[in-house]
Parts: sequence; structure tokens; C-alpha cells
Amino acid sequence: EMDSSTIDLKLLSKKIYFSRIRIMDSHSFFGVILHDLKFVFNTSIDTFTTNGNTIFFNPYYLRDLSEYELDICILHILIHISLKHHLRYPNKLRDQLLHRACDIVVNSNLMSSLGKPNQEIRVEGKVLPHLTPSGREGIALTVEEVYSELQKTAQKSKQDSLAGNDSLDDDV
Repeated sequence: EMDSSTIDLKLLSKKIYFSRIRIMDSHSFFGVILHDLKFVFNTSIDTFTTNGNTIFFNPYYLRDLSEYELDICILHILIHISLKHHLRYPNKLRDQLLHRACDIVVNSNLMSSLGKPNQEIRVEGKVLPHLTPSGREGIALTVEEVYSELQKTAQKSKQDSLAGNDSLDDDV
């Protein structure tokens, strides 16, 4: 029996290899971007990230993903790359609202790319955020427009909590 802290990097490399094949086979546009990317295991990150040339995966996170979830994570990153988020917003990881705005646009594009514009996508049981606070799909807006909505909502939540109007769904 394998200890849960044991990681078989060879097995994970195979898992990535087969995901790449599936994506190249079913999404030729993303396959072109994927072709030149490197994959690197990195335990100092929680999940996955990219610098535009390399996709970094935490091997423990990767180990627990299903094939479908891995494909979704890689496609998610490929959309970030195709929209040049790593170049346009180099500090997005330091600004949570900006990161969320990018993700809303990416996830909405991902749903559309999969031919499931109204079907939510889940990874590890969590629905990937794709709607702005006003309920609009991220694909219809720029990151800046989504960011502006998120900022207004965050400011309103802050004002409401200062006024004592805090509610449970502020965190959703």
C-alpha cells in the first residue's frame, strides 16, 4: 500500500501526456498552443499556474484530479495563455480580485469552448466561477469590466459590514 504522501512522478507524467493527447485530438486550437509548452512539477504552489511557456503543477494536487478535471485545468491555463493574461497582468497573483476577474473570463470562455455555454464546470466538487456579480457571463466582458464589477461589489460588502449589515452570502 502506498503512503498518501508518496508521489509517482512517472505516473503523473503519463497522466499529463494522455491529457495532452486528448486535448490535441479534440481542441485543435488549444493543441497548437499546448504543443510547445513544458510541464514542471512544483510543490511550492497550491494547484497550477503558468508563465506562458511552462505549466507548473503541484504533483499532490495533480495526483487527485480525474482525467476530466486535468483536461479542464490544462484547458483553463491554455485560455489564460491565449488571452495573454500572463503578459497583460503580470501581478495578477498578488491581486485576488484581478485573478478572479481573469478566471471568470477564462471559465466562461472554457464553457463556450466545450460547447456547454450554460453547463457549469466542476473541479474537485467546486463550480468554476464564470459569472460576474451582476450575473453576466464573463465571455461577454473584458477582464477590466469584470474587475470593475468585482471592486464595486467588494466595496459594497465592506460598507455593509461596517454598517452592520453583514450577511452569510457576502462570502459566496
